[in-house]
Amino acid sequence: MGYISGGILLVCIVMYVFNFQRIGSLVALGTTFLLFATFRHILLLWQDPINSFKSIWVISAAFLLLGTYKGYEKYQNKILFAGIIITCMYFQVCGLAHFRFIDLVSQMVPDYIPYRLFFAYLTGLTLVLASIGILIPYLRKAVALLSALQIFGWFLLLHLYHVIEKGGDEWIGLGESLTFTGICLLLVHYFYAVESKEAPPLVSGEPRLINR
Repeated sequence: MGYISGGILLVCIVMYVFNFQRIGSLVALGTTFLLFATFRHILLLWQDPINSFKSIWVISAAFLLLGTYKGYEKYQNKILFAGIIITCMYFQVCGLAHFRFIDLVSQMVPDYIPYRLFFAYLTGLTLVLASIGILIPYLRKAVALLSALQIFGWFLLLHLYHVIEKGGDEWIGLGESLTFTGICLLLVHYFYAVESKEAPPLVSGEPRLINR
Protein backbone atom coordinates (compact mmCIF):
# COMPACT_ATOMS: atom_id res chain seq x y z
CA MET A 1 0.00 0.00 0.00
CA GLY A 2 2.94 2.30 0.67
CA TYR A 3 4.27 1.80 -2.86
CA ILE A 4 0.80 2.23 -4.37
CA SER A 5 0.05 5.47 -2.54
CA GLY A 6 3.54 6.82 -3.22
CA GLY A 7 3.21 5.99 -6.91
CA ILE A 8 -0.19 7.70 -7.16
CA LEU A 9 1.14 10.83 -5.46
CA LEU A 10 4.18 11.00 -7.76
CA VAL A 11 1.99 10.62 -10.87
CA CYS A 12 -0.34 13.38 -9.62
CA ILE A 13 2.60 15.70 -8.96
CA VAL A 14 4.07 15.11 -12.42
CA MET A 15 0.67 15.69 -14.04
CA TYR A 16 0.23 18.97 -12.15
CA VAL A 17 3.74 20.27 -12.82
CA PHE A 18 3.50 19.55 -16.55
CA ASN A 19 -0.02 21.01 -16.83
CA PHE A 20 -1.71 17.74 -17.77
CA GLN A 21 -5.21 17.29 -16.35
CA ARG A 22 -4.39 19.54 -13.40
CA ILE A 23 -7.90 19.50 -11.95
CA GLY A 24 -8.01 15.72 -12.08
CA SER A 25 -4.57 15.46 -10.52
CA LEU A 26 -5.61 17.71 -7.61
CA VAL A 27 -8.77 15.69 -7.00
CA ALA A 28 -6.77 12.46 -7.11
CA LEU A 29 -4.11 13.95 -4.82
CA GLY A 30 -6.63 15.07 -2.20
CA THR A 31 -8.61 11.82 -2.44
CA THR A 32 -5.48 9.68 -2.08
CA PHE A 33 -4.38 11.57 1.00
CA LEU A 34 -7.89 11.34 2.40
CA LEU A 35 -8.16 7.58 1.89
CA PHE A 36 -4.74 6.61 3.15
CA ALA A 37 -4.60 9.24 5.90
CA THR A 38 -8.02 8.11 7.14
CA PHE A 39 -6.83 4.56 7.70
CA ARG A 40 -3.36 5.55 8.90
CA HIS A 41 -3.96 8.69 10.97
CA ILE A 42 -7.42 10.23 11.02
CA LEU A 43 -9.12 7.20 12.58
CA LEU A 44 -6.54 7.54 15.37
CA LEU A 45 -7.07 11.30 15.65
CA TRP A 46 -7.08 11.49 19.45
CA GLN A 47 -4.13 9.12 19.79
CA ASP A 48 -1.93 10.85 17.24
CA PRO A 49 -3.38 14.35 16.70
CA ILE A 50 -0.22 15.86 15.17
CA ASN A 51 0.03 13.44 12.24
CA SER A 52 -3.75 13.35 11.88
CA PHE A 53 -4.11 17.12 11.54
CA LYS A 54 -0.97 17.20 9.38
CA SER A 55 -2.70 14.86 6.92
CA ILE A 56 -5.90 16.89 7.01
CA TRP A 57 -3.92 20.11 6.40
CA VAL A 58 -2.28 18.64 3.29
CA ILE A 59 -5.70 17.53 2.04
CA SER A 60 -7.06 21.05 2.54
CA ALA A 61 -4.12 22.44 0.52
CA ALA A 62 -5.04 20.27 -2.48
CA PHE A 63 -8.56 21.66 -2.40
CA LEU A 64 -7.29 25.24 -1.89
CA LEU A 65 -5.46 24.83 -5.19
CA LEU A 66 -8.54 23.28 -6.77
CA GLY A 67 -10.57 26.34 -5.76
CA THR A 68 -8.45 28.55 -8.04
CA TYR A 69 -9.73 26.81 -11.17
CA LYS A 70 -12.66 27.78 -13.32
CA GLY A 71 -15.79 25.92 -12.32
CA TYR A 72 -14.77 25.69 -8.69
CA GLU A 73 -14.90 29.41 -7.84
CA LYS A 74 -18.29 28.99 -6.20
CA TYR A 75 -16.69 26.76 -3.56
CA GLN A 76 -13.86 29.16 -2.73
CA ASN A 77 -15.43 30.62 0.42
CA LYS A 78 -16.19 27.18 1.85
CA ILE A 79 -12.75 25.85 0.92
CA LEU A 80 -11.05 28.87 2.49
CA PHE A 81 -13.15 28.61 5.65
CA ALA A 82 -12.23 24.95 6.02
CA GLY A 83 -8.57 25.78 5.36
CA ILE A 84 -8.56 28.44 8.09
CA ILE A 85 -10.16 26.14 10.68
CA ILE A 86 -7.82 23.24 9.85
CA THR A 87 -4.78 25.54 9.96
CA CYS A 88 -5.89 26.88 13.33
CA MET A 89 -6.32 23.41 14.78
CA TYR A 90 -3.03 22.10 13.37
CA PHE A 91 -1.02 25.08 14.65
CA GLN A 92 -2.63 24.78 18.07
CA VAL A 93 -1.98 21.04 18.36
CA CYS A 94 1.65 21.48 17.28
CA GLY A 95 2.18 24.51 19.50
CA LEU A 96 0.85 22.78 22.62
CA ALA A 97 2.91 19.69 21.77
CA HIS A 98 6.04 21.87 21.93
CA PHE A 99 5.26 22.58 25.60
CA ARG A 100 4.18 19.04 26.37
CA PHE A 101 7.28 17.45 24.82
CA ILE A 102 9.68 20.32 25.40
CA ASP A 103 12.71 18.09 26.05
CA LEU A 104 12.24 16.24 22.76
CA VAL A 105 11.62 19.46 20.84
CA SER A 106 14.70 21.15 22.30
CA GLN A 107 16.82 18.18 21.19
CA MET A 108 15.70 18.82 17.61
CA VAL A 109 17.28 22.28 17.68
CA PRO A 110 20.74 21.99 16.07
CA ASP A 111 23.79 22.24 18.31
CA TYR A 112 25.06 25.39 16.59
CA ILE A 113 21.99 27.34 17.77
CA PRO A 114 22.39 28.62 21.38
CA TYR A 115 19.60 28.65 23.98
CA ARG A 116 17.90 25.59 22.51
CA LEU A 117 15.28 25.39 25.25
CA PHE A 118 14.36 29.04 24.78
CA PHE A 119 13.79 28.60 21.04
CA ALA A 120 11.79 25.43 21.62
CA TYR A 121 9.43 27.37 23.93
CA LEU A 122 9.38 30.36 21.58
CA THR A 123 8.39 28.19 18.62
CA GLY A 124 5.56 26.63 20.58
CA LEU A 125 4.33 30.07 21.64
CA THR A 126 4.40 31.44 18.07
CA LEU A 127 2.40 28.45 16.83
CA VAL A 128 -0.26 28.91 19.51
CA LEU A 129 -0.47 32.65 18.74
CA ALA A 130 -0.67 31.88 15.01
CA SER A 131 -3.57 29.49 15.66
CA ILE A 132 -5.43 32.42 17.21
CA GLY A 133 -4.32 35.09 14.74
CA ILE A 134 -5.39 33.06 11.69
CA LEU A 135 -8.99 33.41 12.94
CA ILE A 136 -8.84 37.23 13.08
CA PRO A 137 -9.68 38.70 9.65
CA TYR A 138 -7.37 41.75 9.72
CA LEU A 139 -4.45 39.63 10.99
CA ARG A 140 -4.84 36.58 8.77
CA LYS A 141 -2.62 37.60 5.89
CA ALA A 142 0.23 38.73 8.15
CA VAL A 143 -0.06 35.59 10.30
CA ALA A 144 0.02 33.29 7.27
CA LEU A 145 3.00 35.15 5.80
CA LEU A 146 4.95 35.15 9.08
CA SER A 147 4.15 31.46 9.54
CA ALA A 148 5.49 30.76 6.06
CA LEU A 149 8.72 32.59 6.91
CA GLN A 150 9.05 30.75 10.23
CA ILE A 151 8.52 27.31 8.71
CA PHE A 152 10.90 28.10 5.85
CA GLY A 153 13.38 29.09 8.54
CA TRP A 154 12.99 25.60 10.01
CA PHE A 155 13.62 24.21 6.52
CA LEU A 156 16.93 26.08 6.25
CA LEU A 157 18.20 26.04 9.84
CA LEU A 158 16.85 22.79 11.23
CA HIS A 159 15.72 20.19 8.70
CA LEU A 160 18.41 20.84 6.11
CA TYR A 161 21.01 20.57 8.87
CA HIS A 162 19.62 17.23 10.06
CA VAL A 163 19.52 15.86 6.51
CA ILE A 164 23.19 16.75 6.00
CA GLU A 165 24.18 15.38 9.41
CA LYS A 166 21.99 12.28 9.63
CA GLY A 167 20.21 11.63 6.33
CA GLY A 168 17.68 8.79 6.39
CA ASP A 169 14.18 9.74 7.51
CA GLU A 170 15.26 13.36 8.05
CA TRP A 171 14.35 13.91 4.39
CA ILE A 172 10.69 13.62 5.41
CA GLY A 173 10.96 16.63 7.72
CA LEU A 174 12.75 18.57 4.98
CA GLY A 175 9.97 17.90 2.49
CA GLU A 176 7.21 18.58 5.00
CA SER A 177 8.65 21.94 6.05
CA LEU A 178 8.84 23.07 2.43
CA THR A 179 5.31 21.81 1.79
CA PHE A 180 3.93 23.62 4.83
CA THR A 181 5.66 26.83 3.73
CA GLY A 182 3.79 26.52 0.44
CA ILE A 183 0.45 25.95 2.17
CA CYS A 184 0.90 29.13 4.23
CA LEU A 185 1.75 31.11 1.08
CA LEU A 186 -1.32 29.65 -0.62
CA LEU A 187 -3.42 30.97 2.27
CA VAL A 188 -1.78 34.39 1.81
CA HIS A 189 -2.90 34.29 -1.81
CA TYR A 190 -6.49 33.58 -0.78
CA PHE A 191 -6.48 36.29 1.88
CA TYR A 192 -5.19 38.77 -0.70
CA ALA A 193 -8.08 37.77 -2.98
CA VAL A 194 -10.61 38.34 -0.21
CA GLU A 195 -9.23 41.83 0.50
CA SER A 196 -8.73 42.99 -3.07
CA LYS A 197 -11.61 41.06 -4.69
CA GLU A 198 -9.10 39.73 -7.18
CA ALA A 199 -5.72 38.05 -7.07
CA PRO A 200 -3.07 37.23 -9.67
CA PRO A 201 -3.19 33.64 -10.94
CA LEU A 202 -1.11 31.08 -9.11
CA VAL A 203 0.23 29.76 -12.42
CA SER A 204 0.57 31.70 -15.66
CA GLY A 205 -2.55 31.28 -17.76
CA GLU A 206 -4.69 29.97 -14.92
CA PRO A 207 -8.00 31.62 -13.94
CA ARG A 208 -8.07 34.27 -11.24
CA LEU A 209 -9.66 34.04 -7.85
CA ILE A 210 -12.90 35.98 -7.99
CA ASN A 211 -15.11 37.97 -5.65
CA ARG A 212 -16.40 36.67 -2.36
